[in-house]
Parts: sequence; C-alpha cells; structure tokens
Amino acid sequence: MSNNIAKSQSLIRALKDQLSKRLPAYTIQESLVNSAGDSLMISQSASPTAGQNNIAIRVGFQDTQFTNVIGQPQDVYTPMRADLIEEAMAAGPWVVTATSFNATIGAVYQSANGSVFSVNNTVVAGTVLNLNGLDRPDASGILTRLSGTGDASITYASFVAVSPAPGAAISLCSMAFQQAIAAELNKMGIKQRWYLNAKGTVPAVSEFAADGSVTTAVLQIELAPDQYWPLSGQ
Repeated sequence: MSNNIAKSQSLIRALKDQLSKRLPAYTIQESLVNSAGDSLMISQSASPTAGQNNIAIRVGFQDTQFTNVIGQPQDVYTPMRADLIEEAMAAGPWVVTATSFNATIGAVYQSANGSVFSVNNTVVAGTVLNLNGLDRPDASGILTRLSGTGDASITYASFVAVSPAPGAAISLCSMAFQQAIAAELNKMGIKQRWYLNAKGTVPAVSEFAADGSVTTAVLQIELAPDQYWPLSGQ
C-alpha cells in the first residue's frame, strides 16, 4: 500500500507542476486526505467559490488480479486512475407556455425565484416563449421584464427544458480549463472518471472516500477506456 501512495503522490506532484504552468493564475493545493490516494484542489480564486472553474482531483489506484512471487498483491504495477469532481450547470434553455403575450428577442425577464432569462424569439400575441438562462424558473408564475421590449409581465402556466433535460449534468467549467487538465492526465497515461456536483456545490477533496469511492458527486463519464490498463500511470 505504501508503494501505491508513494506513486500517487509522485503523479499528483508532477500534475501539480505541469498545471501550475498551464494555469498560473489558479490556486492549486495538494492534500493527502486518506489512504485511497493523493489529491489536488484547483480553484479560480484563492478560496473555491461556486460558479467558477474549480476541480478536485484524486489520483488513486486499483488492485489487479496479479500477485507477486510470495502471493501478495502487486504494488509496483498497480494501475492508476484519476477521479475528478466539478460543479454542474443547471439545465436549460427553457420553453414557457403562457396566455397571449408579446416579447422581443433579447428582452430580459426575471421569475419570482430570482432566476433571470433572455428571450430567444420574438413573439406577438403568442403563447410559447423560448428563454435562455442558467437557473430553473418557478414551476409556474409571473415573469417580470427587466430590460428590452415586451409585456411588463408574463403569466405562465408551465415550463419545460428543451435540451438538455431538466437536471441534466453539464459542467460549468470552461472547456479550456477542462482540456488543460485532461491533456496532462492523458500524457501520464492515467484513466479518468469525471464527476459532477449539483449546481452551487463547490467540489472538495473531502468527497474522496478512503475506500476509493466518491461521495456526493455523480459519475458522468470515464475517459481513455482504450489505454492499456496494466501500464496506466506508470
């Protein structure tokens, strides 16, 4: 087990070194939370803040079916795997069904729960309105115009998310941020499991459990399944 931890720490420190060059403005902190592997917390601000580029990374290991000459699990060639946690973006865009109303593309409306939306299509005496916004509107209620042209208020009866579906998981982290991290892990030959926390929940290394699992966050995708597993992270 000590060999596995040493290898995890070595890989995490190499990752930290490379990401410090790729992401010089970010705060990157290493911590060994438990025996399941060393970890990094990368945040856009000095203190991780919801709605920003934040990610928690653990480089862990998985025992293989192989044993050494005295029948013990192999340490040296244990494959390495990275678990990565980000924050999700809420689902959208939204389609709102209402009674006859008028709204012009670009107008901005707000629902009673504080969610703000921009109008995607001009409607004249219509009943269906396409809105774009990060947060879920109230199930029904009143949209109040903040700017632009259209009715001062629109009373709607229902809404649906067009794509993705309500609750669908999309990372709010930028593509450039994600690609910088994935590129370095790929160079190391480490398989990756990407997870998402709910919107508003900042990723944390405390979500990495001692048994190798991830708490709270939900698995979204496993990357690099075609890499030669026994040599992963060597």
